[in-house]
Amino acid sequence: MKDLSTEPEKNQGFCRFIIRIVNCQSQTTLIEQNLQEKRSSGGVGSNCKLILKPSSFEFSVHLQLPRRFDGQIEGADDSEQEIEKGKSSQPWFVLPIVVCATIAISAAGALTKLQKNAAPISQAGWRLQLTSLVLLPGFIWQCYRLNNEERERCLRWKNVGVIIVSSISLAFHFGLWIWSLLHTSLPHSLLLVSMPPVIVAALHYLQGNYLSRGETIGVTLGVGGAILMAAGSRIEKDIEVTMLGDLAAFLGAVAFVAYISAGKHLRGWMPLYVYAFPVTAGAAVCLSLAAISMEGMHHSSSGEISGPFGWLRKEYLLLNLALALGPGFVGHTGFNAVLRYCSALLVAMATTLEPLLGSAIGWALNVSGVPGLWTWLGGMVMLAGTLWVSYASEQQIKVKLEEVNRDQNDLFQVSDGLVCKRESLEEEARERRRNLLRASES
Repeated sequence: MKDLSTEPEKNQGFCRFIIRIVNCQSQTTLIEQNLQEKRSSGGVGSNCKLILKPSSFEFSVHLQLPRRFDGQIEGADDSEQEIEKGKSSQPWFVLPIVVCATIAISAAGALTKLQKNAAPISQAGWRLQLTSLVLLPGFIWQCYRLNNEERERCLRWKNVGVIIVSSISLAFHFGLWIWSLLHTSLPHSLLLVSMPPVIVAALHYLQGNYLSRGETIGVTLGVGGAILMAAGSRIEKDIEVTMLGDLAAFLGAVAFVAYISAGKHLRGWMPLYVYAFPVTAGAAVCLSLAAISMEGMHHSSSGEISGPFGWLRKEYLLLNLALALGPGFVGHTGFNAVLRYCSALLVAMATTLEPLLGSAIGWALNVSGVPGLWTWLGGMVMLAGTLWVSYASEQQIKVKLEEVNRDQNDLFQVSDGLVCKRESLEEEARERRRNLLRASES
């Protein structure tokens, strides 16, 4: 008549517990809600299902979603990942890694400009080739640890297609940004390529999505800062700050947004190196082919050195190794690693320091002059806009957490009501049996 036992069901690596109660007359209904459960045991409630059938109903809760060895929570969406990150205490090594990663990525522009006479697209390909080699050991190690189900999931055509799109976007990002370094000043290039938070918020608005007041203010400041910088463009040594160079840097930021957007769903469950290596290697292949097609494999009439393996030349080898190990591994991989323990806001705030630190490093290495007044003013306004958007987005995540908790409480109140209803139905069934027995005896 009734079954109050719980039965575990395996579902993609985690246990799903079902409480089944029979003899409940109702129409078939399916209600699904996403929720995030605060708990001391480390489990996360998600994808709760309330299923009512004509002869029974099931109330099932995913009691725990497993933590992968890269710290991600399988099955959770991006906002749930952010919420979960904020719950754990921050280890001592997070801030040192963030500081080192910020300094490392800030040096990328200056180190790139030190490669004299190197063709820009070839330079971008060289850097990603060596970065891929640095990521290869981690890729092999994490692939070895994948089980058959995870390996099959990684090789699905849909996920492979996302990796290809992400690779192409990353190739455009580096190609456009490095090209901009040769056609505008280092501060302009660094400031404009650091605008992804503002671009993401603006795209959401253009798609008809609601922007909070903070995000609106941040987008306005970012656009206003870019206009101030463009209006105050000046001559930097022998290189004129051009609108074309600034546009290339900005389009590099747009390509970076496409790269992040393409891969954000995969990074929710795919290990770090399993995702990062094929994307980086694919971008390196795209840039190398583009370099062969557009720049050739020899010295051009302007004296530029091009080709897919120009980094093997002695004057470029050490610089490209520094770019791969510094900005590539310590910088970008370091940020991806600490996102397991801290919020995205901390990383966003750290990356907004790149234009200021990068300009200082460029001045110290004598590849960039001191920024002009308008560059300083416009840059500070742009940085303020980027920080404002990042902070406002973080507040939106907190609001969503509160909504999720309210949904969770409502759902468990419904479950309590169902238990009471079950007890009432059981008592009614027992009373009917007693009446039937009395009728049969008489």
